Amino acid sequence: MASAVSDSLAKLLLRRTDGRPGAVLLGREARRHFGRAFDWLLARRVLVERPPADSWAVCSACDGSCGDRAIVEIDGGLVAECPEDHARDTILLPDDIRSFRIDTTALITTIAEASGLAGEPVLVADGIWDLGRTATGRAIVVVVDPAQAANTRLLSLLRALVPASDKTILLPDDTAAADFMRLHGADMHAIAVRAALAEDGFALVAAKLVPGPALQPRLGIDRAAQAVTLDGMVCSLADQPFRLLVLLADRARTGRNDVQVREIEDAIWRGLTMPDSRQVRDIVRQLREAMIAAGIDRATASGLVENRKNPSRYRLTLQPAEIDLRG
Repeated sequence: MASAVSDSLAKLLLRRTDGRPGAVLLGREARRHFGRAFDWLLARRVLVERPPADSWAVCSACDGSCGDRAIVEIDGGLVAECPEDHARDTILLPDDIRSFRIDTTALITTIAEASGLAGEPVLVADGIWDLGRTATGRAIVVVVDPAQAANTRLLSLLRALVPASDKTILLPDDTAAADFMRLHGADMHAIAVRAALAEDGFALVAAKLVPGPALQPRLGIDRAAQAVTLDGMVCSLADQPFRLLVLLADRARTGRNDVQVREIEDAIWRGLTMPDSRQVRDIVRQLREAMIAAGIDRATASGLVENRKNPSRYRLTLQPAEIDLRG
């Protein structure tokens, strides 16, 4: 998952809500977004400021018996006092005690309006919204509740609740690949909602709301046989580059390509060792070298896996339809 630091405000709000009452954006998260756009959301009541916090969680050294700490003002600053040891007091910034309730209905309406969709957004089931129609009549549906995204009945629900034959389904970013593929198999265009949002603002990117031109698989992976082909070339991969390729391909099939270095380390080393930051780069290099050795041209092999920074992450530069992942 992308870091909240790199998120636009719209993406951050979607990460913080699952469509149920009670979703909150903390002041320390919101701080970097303060300004005209944030004030506009307050005016639209997408965000509603809550009363300032008057207590703070216990410090890490406490066994919890003393309860939450009172927030007091000392010498013009805010302090969460430890009743047992003032050396454990926590100095707070003014924004630390602020928080904002997220109104999901107002957030969804804002996204629909910014995207120029026809019709009013309609809540068709818990955590599922029919956002409206594009100029060509395609229905845009957003699932904000992760439990609904994982619901095996989601496909039948969508067919029953949204009558349009052409549908694009926007799913939470952490939806499992199998749940994306279930919709793809039913000829529904499904992508992560945060991948469909523009980098700035609340509009959905029109080009991402429609399936791309029909593509033939370029990358074939058989997990059981640990076999790989790219553009018809058979590639022999060692275990670690193969695991890396499977992880990147599995993520790319959902349309949410980026995989953070930490996720790669977990998939390859499975917590058994503590790799240093260079080892993932080394495995990417081994993957590229193995493909070049198989006869794939250097530019194609080098461009297959892209490194993105801040935060450091990798992505496969193929469209979902160009990937055949089996086993």
